[in-house]
Amino acid sequence: MKTIKELRVLFIQEENGWWSAQALELDIAAQAKTPTDLRYEFEKILMAYVVLNQKEDVFAKLGEAPKEYWDMYEHAELEIVSDRDVISSDALEMPKREIKIASALAA
Repeated sequence: MKTIKELRVLFIQEENGWWSAQALELDIAAQAKTPTDLRYEFEKILMAYVVLNQKEDVFAKLGEAPKEYWDMYEHAELEIVSDRDVISSDALEMPKREIKIASALAA
């Protein structure tokens, strides 16, 4: 079973004012109106995938994010640093997240 210990996540401020999150090692994404809401929405989706991965090896079926997101991540200058999860569970081992912020205008 494929496991992920660390996951890089790109937060993108879209031209329409909304925010998107895209994981790099797994092609998982989320959207929300604010960065705070986006972090919560992304963690909800990630937790669902972690639960599913315990029953069925879904991480092995998910590919990586497209190359354009990797490039945006490498050029992003602002990083979110936090030592706590927005959503947590003692029963699940969640991957450590490293989050960077980019603007869709810079893409």
